[in-house]
Amino acid sequence: MVYHMGDISKILFWDVLPKDCECSNRLEIEQCESIHVHYRDCRIEFDTDEFLTFCRVLAKSEEKYRNYDRECKEDLFIKLSQELTKVPSHDLGTIRFEHLKDGLIHVHYRNFRIELSPESFQIITKSFANAYSHYTVNSAFEQVGIVPSKPVGEIAVEIEKINPYDQAHMRDPCSPFAFSCRNENETKDHEKGIQLCMALLKSGRKMLPISITTNEYRDIQYSGPLLEGAQFQRLDGFKRFEAHKRLGSKKVTCHLYIGKDAYPGNQRYLPWVLE
Repeated sequence: MVYHMGDISKILFWDVLPKDCECSNRLEIEQCESIHVHYRDCRIEFDTDEFLTFCRVLAKSEEKYRNYDRECKEDLFIKLSQELTKVPSHDLGTIRFEHLKDGLIHVHYRNFRIELSPESFQIITKSFANAYSHYTVNSAFEQVGIVPSKPVGEIAVEIEKINPYDQAHMRDPCSPFAFSCRNENETKDHEKGIQLCMALLKSGRKMLPISITTNEYRDIQYSGPLLEGAQFQRLDGFKRFEAHKRLGSKKVTCHLYIGKDAYPGNQRYLPWVLE
């Protein structure tokens, strides 16, 4: 038996919803400023002409479906529809999130709306974030035609044994942030990123391990002078490192790279948040 689900390149996210995520039993059609068709948690919006076309297509589809000899063929995919040729009269160019007084969340996208409980909203936003991370990582590597670096292992390292500084991230006792980048705007952007990482860590999110290498493989010209007591050089993840440090972490989870994979910025296309 063949099911048509589209030409899927890869699954970006998949999970099972918890049992307490209830689905609405609503089936209702309203005539408001436009026609609203409510089906369970979803609402789709039509102008009058499009709604009448939709009704005619449904009627013809039911007839075709009932007359279709499903037992004779393996492929159950049958085209029961027709193409829409006109542009709808109502505005479809918006995306909007609404928090209702009863606690529910409405997500509007063009002529589609889905109604979510706060719990479901939290699940779906996390799902989109994870899916987007996988999408951007895969797309970025495919576009630039490179193979991502592979760590030799994951280790917990004492923060004091890692040199986090290099030519792009310099220790600066005169700076209010105790570091500086190549210009003021870049320094401020890094500080915003550090604050975001701190918030994510406080909320319990799992962050991408910091990229490090041993002193044997560090780029001396880029990394600058070796800090006293440092046994490892940070390659990527300055904001994550600084966030852990400010939150009082004694150790931080790292990915260890050696050889040709131990180059600065080798996590460039990877997502910060893992889950």
